[in-house]
This record gives sequence, C-alpha cells and structure tokens, in this order.
Amino acid sequence: MKIVLLLVSVDNEFQNSGCEEELKYKVYFTCYLFILLISFGCGSSAYLNTNRHKMSQAPKNIILSQVAGLGVTHLGALKFGLQSDQEIDFSESYSCSGVLWPQNFSTMRPKTFDAMNGQIFGSKSMDGSCQDFELIPFWDRYLTKDKQVIILEIGSDKSTSLEGKLSCEGKNILEKVTLLKMNSGKEGSGEYFDYKKRGAFKPGVFFDRNCALGNNKKCQSTAFENIRYVFENGFVKNKNVIFLIRDFNYQKLLKKRKFKAAFTYLQALFSALQVENFQGNIPRDLLTLVLGSSSSEIEFPKSATDWNSLIEGRSLSLFRYSGLQSLSLARGASAENFCGSFFDSEVVERIFFHAERKKSVTDFFQGIIEW
Repeated sequence: MKIVLLLVSVDNEFQNSGCEEELKYKVYFTCYLFILLISFGCGSSAYLNTNRHKMSQAPKNIILSQVAGLGVTHLGALKFGLQSDQEIDFSESYSCSGVLWPQNFSTMRPKTFDAMNGQIFGSKSMDGSCQDFELIPFWDRYLTKDKQVIILEIGSDKSTSLEGKLSCEGKNILEKVTLLKMNSGKEGSGEYFDYKKRGAFKPGVFFDRNCALGNNKKCQSTAFENIRYVFENGFVKNKNVIFLIRDFNYQKLLKKRKFKAAFTYLQALFSALQVENFQGNIPRDLLTLVLGSSSSEIEFPKSATDWNSLIEGRSLSLFRYSGLQSLSLARGASAENFCGSFFDSEVVERIFFHAERKKSVTDFFQGIIEW
C-alpha cells in the first residue's frame, strides 16, 4: 500500500513540475525493482557441502528410496571396489549424508519391514501389529489438492509388502495410492503395468507385466527401467508427486553373498535416481532421499590390493547381526535437514521441518539473480 501511495505521489509531482518522461520512468522502474526484490528474494540461499543450496525450501515433489541392507560403509565398495577413474560416483551428487538409528521401543535391531515403516510413519512403536497402521503415513500429512502417491516395491513378499496391511479397524493406508509390485501376482489378482507403455497412474495395486511372461520366475524388466517409467509418466506438471521406492533386492543379494552383483546393483540404483533421467523436466522443489534399513555389515578387505577379491566376486564375511546404523543421503529441497545423525522415526519430522530466518539484502539480490 505504501508503495502504491508513493507511486501516486510521484506521479502527481511529475504532473505539477513538468519533469521529463525519462525521469518518471526511472522512478517507476526503481519501485518495480524493489517489489521484485521482495517477491523473489524470499529464498534463503547458502552453501551446503561446498555447493550453493537454497535453505528451508519446502519440497513439493519427493523421491524416497528405502534400501534394505544399505549401510554406511557400503559406499566404500562403490568407490574402491567397482568404479574406475572414468566412472562417476553417483553418491557424490547428494548434498547431505547422515546416519540413521533404527532403534525403537521394542528392540535394538527392528525387522527390516518395521524399520522401514518407522521411517514413513514417524514412530518408534513399530512392531508389525495392526496398531502400526493406525498411524498416519507421511504422504497423508502432505496437504495439497493435486497430490499423487506412487509406491514401487522391488523384491517384496507377503511379509514385507504394504499390500493388504490394514489397521485394527480395517483401514487401508493405500487408499488413493498407486502400488506397483515387481512380481506377477496371482492369476486374476489385479491389473498390470508395463514400463514400455505410457499412461497416467491411477490408485490400486498393479503387477509387473514383464514378470508375468512365460513360466520364468525372473522378471524381464529391471528395477531401474521401472523407476524411469515412473519418472516419465508419474511426475506430471502442476502435481505434487510422492514416489516411494521400497527395495529388498539389494539385501537379498548380500545375504546370498553375491557381493559383486549387489554392489553393481547399488551403483545402478544411484544412477537411476539421478535427476538427469527426467530429461530436462526436473520436478519443481524436488527432494530426493536414499535411506538404508537393517544394514548388512560386511568385513571389507584390509588393504587396497585385496579389493580385487570384491571385483572378482569372491566371498566376503557378513556379520551375524545387522548394524546399529544405516546410511542416509539427501539432495534438493530441505536436504539440509538430513545431515548428521537421527532416528528412523525422525524422518517424517525432517521432511516437514522448514526453518524460518531473517533475509538479508544479499538474499534479496541473490533471489532476483536466480529469478
């Protein structure tokens, strides 16, 4: 209002004094620039992990990848065991890294399914009972009119799938959710999806058409093709999309002591999650999270020369129990909330935490430059 009165006052002065049109234009332009500085300088920019990062930016689109078995030390296998100097370390594209504590009120080492649910429900009370599903999953706390929730389960079975999990009162947490399962399902049990075809997503349970071909139990599609399929078809403009990936394949490969295959798989997963796979149509205010769960602890080689044993696929030693910490990686909107150490149950809180701080003149100018 004050700016409008200022413009009116200036206009009257010009009319009374007969000033030139050019000077009048300069005053109007200065006021207009001031408005832009306020409007577009609201983003608070800083540096995170030596890269410029906009702080306290609420995510409008979320990719949350839960990887069973992923531990903090596993990145060493990618850096020293598999990658050559010419290959890209995709894990370095993440702005923030941290460690997750899985402990809850019941046990020091929760089951993988319970630990994963602790991350999406924001609770330490997970024990696998119907009471777990009385709680509100994080996507239902995300209040927006144009919301789409897509869940991709990779390598899940009856005990680890969210399908059919009901609250004690019979409420289904997958209401209005699209669940994609990388298995064939029972005959006549549901509809199918196919990564080779395009189309919009609708709520319901869908099985992988490429896992139902012939009598071969092995899927003809890969997890990474299905992730790109969701990237290309699920992230619709002007919609807020939550894409949850629950991966159990990585943990299965580790338990079978197929270490080379496991780390090759992990490298491919990081590659599939790169924003470049959106082919220039990167969703607005995107938060990408990779969270480990029930980490498989591995006795890695002692010396650099012994890493050949990993490359050649020789057996390494697995610890008897899962680790007390898992890996957390984050980039994009609100990634700064996932630096450091925190519990599984704090993930939801950190997704929705957006600190407010006073904006400086530098922030205003940075905002107009970025705009």
